Amino acid sequence: MFSGYEKLLNQEVITFNGKVFKATFDNRGNPTGYKMSKDITAMNIARVLVGNGYTLGSQSK
Repeated sequence: MFSGYEKLLNQEVITFNGKVFKATFDNRGNPTGYKMSKDITAMNIARVLVGNGYTLGSQSK
């Protein structure tokens, strides 16, 4: 549960401004030799955010 969002989260991402987007999670486990560049869940989340107008990057300036 997330404060202000009254449903259980199931393969959804909540942004810093409170918007909720569906993103397909890859639940096949964490293989040996994990590389973030090969993480299907991370790529799906990035696609959903960019597809909805978000810009990805570092918060430091």
